[in-house]
Amino acid sequence: MKIRVFVSCFFLTISFLCVGQKPFRVIGSLNAKDSTKVNSASMNVLVKMVVADSVYQSTFIDRKGYFRFDKLCTDSEYKIEFYYLGYKMQPVDMIKKRTEDLELFRCRFDVLQFQDSIFRQKDFKFPILETYFTCGLMMYSDFKLRSYSRKYGFEYMNLGCYGFDEHERNKEVIQRLNKSLGDNWEKVFEKEIDSKLKY
Repeated sequence: MKIRVFVSCFFLTISFLCVGQKPFRVIGSLNAKDSTKVNSASMNVLVKMVVADSVYQSTFIDRKGYFRFDKLCTDSEYKIEFYYLGYKMQPVDMIKKRTEDLELFRCRFDVLQFQDSIFRQKDFKFPILETYFTCGLMMYSDFKLRSYSRKYGFEYMNLGCYGFDEHERNKEVIQRLNKSLGDNWEKVFEKEIDSKLKY
């Protein structure tokens, strides 16, 4: 009898915990009142969601200073981290509001960090970048793609017009980027490129 009661209580507790973890969307704004001044943040800042010391997903800042994670979050113990060209940054202030299915962040940074961009400083060094091999004629110029890919931690190297399986060639690089950015980084990167470089 005692064993039955214990097993029933155990499964009831597990069920309660699982039901309590309803997925929710995470969005936010960066210096909302100074949105015209965060052009450099839009270009160079990457936002990461960290769950249990592992990057679950990443996203970017749009031209108006807003960010939105694509995947729903299921763990309320997650952390949000901001990286400026690979260097971790701390907001001056961060306010979080939660509704049933949405968590909203209002983050404020020192605007000078974006106006006087750190990569213009004399002692600035880019973090070591992964090389992502590609082939053929790309939709956007290497220069334009490079300006965005650097914050994701990689740089394109176009090997010309002959064809090869890019995913197979870059398999190890993709695995490392999955670890540092979350497994949906390619989709997020393409979404940013389309939104910022399309005419």
